[in-house]
Amino acid sequence: MLDEDDKTYLRSIPGAMEAWEGTRTWESKLRVCGISGTQVKILPTIAAEYAHAPPSVKELLQQIEKKHNEEYADILKSKLAEVSGNAPQPPQDDPRPSDTKGDDTGPGGDATAAIELTGPESDSVLRQQQKIVGDVKLFDNRTISFLVSEEGHAWLQLNPKENAVVLKKSTKVAGLGGGKVQQLQADMKGVPLEFPLQDKTLIEACLTGQNEDSNEKVRKGSFYVVAKEFLKQFPSETLNATGHDVKIRQPSQTDTHGFDLCRKTSENWAFVLKDKAVTSYSSGNAAKQIIDRGVQLRPALGWLWRFQYEKVHSKLTAKKAFLVLLQDLKLTPGRPCKVTRDSPAT
Repeated sequence: MLDEDDKTYLRSIPGAMEAWEGTRTWESKLRVCGISGTQVKILPTIAAEYAHAPPSVKELLQQIEKKHNEEYADILKSKLAEVSGNAPQPPQDDPRPSDTKGDDTGPGGDATAAIELTGPESDSVLRQQQKIVGDVKLFDNRTISFLVSEEGHAWLQLNPKENAVVLKKSTKVAGLGGGKVQQLQADMKGVPLEFPLQDKTLIEACLTGQNEDSNEKVRKGSFYVVAKEFLKQFPSETLNATGHDVKIRQPSQTDTHGFDLCRKTSENWAFVLKDKAVTSYSSGNAAKQIIDRGVQLRPALGWLWRFQYEKVHSKLTAKKAFLVLLQDLKLTPGRPCKVTRDSPAT
């Protein structure tokens, strides 16, 4: 996938961007292999295309698959073992010093060191102790399961056949299912729209009118990085965000350029969940159980908000929230790690 710098470079060469766009239309037709965990595997769709082929052709295909599995399946194993948890689109780094206002590390801190969370010894032990109602794959890594119990507690579990992995900060775990952004009332359940790290809070955004479910169109990074990109592309002296006053902070001898966010008085926006109970769990709705049951997350996890940027009004409009990692997390094969608190935070 090309980043914005790559695309800018292609646009500077006559015809290059058009050529790249043209090749993308053939991508799905020409792709034969894909990454599954730490292995390179022939896509199931390839075998499906030959389901009704003559026996001689099927035999040839089996020979090709056998040769591939013996010689090429593990060719990238050593390189993927520690990075297979990377999100498809990593957030852009905040260029400011680590001790600027709202930083999540603070002077001398280290927010990027991978941590390990405790949990049961095995999947079987977990299921003996808890009634698991949801068992789905992560948004960003299909070798890892996200398990939720009837009481709303949750675990991450790496496939026992895989090598240990480090899931990167910003990796999406699960969504909340149906709902909408509105004022949160006392009888409602939802995820409040907050910026706990001010303009260092991780968000993602796309332009209004673009397909918000297309990751290629989404910009991910700190509020500062994402907002600065939009203001650079669509110059404006003001910036707005759902339910918040945003003050653009100019650089000075005592401070750096940035944004100060303050929730508007008497406004409490949130992604409010639908009342309808989940009948079939998926990565798109499995996090709903946590909110429904009022369970607290461990500090290593939190909520990433997706916005749409309205360039006419220079406004970031909140659309939905996802459960994500706020720190790098190391997983051991076959051993569940608990991502919710045993009791409410004090």
